[in-house]
Amino acid sequence: MNKKSQLTDSRIINIIVKIVSNYYQITPITIFSQTRKYYPKTARQIIQYLIKKNTKLSLEEIGKVSLLYGRDKAHDHASILHSCKCVENNKETDRDYLYDLTAIQNTYKQRTETLSLVDVQTLKNQDLIYKLEAKILEKNQHVLDLQKSIEIIKESVKTNTENKYLKRLLMLDDETINSFCETRLKPYLLMLDSTIARNKQLSVCKVV
Repeated sequence: MNKKSQLTDSRIINIIVKIVSNYYQITPITIFSQTRKYYPKTARQIIQYLIKKNTKLSLEEIGKVSLLYGRDKAHDHASILHSCKCVENNKETDRDYLYDLTAIQNTYKQRTETLSLVDVQTLKNQDLIYKLEAKILEKNQHVLDLQKSIEIIKESVKTNTENKYLKRLLMLDDETINSFCETRLKPYLLMLDSTIARNKQLSVCKVV
């Protein structure tokens, strides 16, 4: 039996997404995001075109594939039709585009006709890698949001404080601020904590 005939629609989708994302060196999360940049959009359209060509899924079902890769809203059937028409038009008018599409289709053909148990396991491992990448991207975004919040707070303090030293400190770059904290502020706070503790201890002795 031809190995290709044994593949489920979900496995075919998985293979197509991996091939296209690897070819363009773009993660599936980026491909299916809201961006309209050329390469992610091109990769997305080719994926949708190949899914339509190699499965029996409806246009609505193909649109829902986007949800599997981080998009919060499925592509509607009109979007899928548009993607397929774009691919058909581009391969007729753009030589480089046709070269890329042919290379991707050839890779797909090789994968589906010679897929081994090792290949299947590799694809499963890649699934885990992409999910991990998605988590990392999410964490990185949280860090960026936090950095923006810190900058907003710093700007607010610089605008509103009357302490000229604090204002000057916040105008320094992060490396200088970190150096100041380690070499000046941290030792001073340790000394201050020690002084406060000693004074408390003396107060207790006087009361006794």
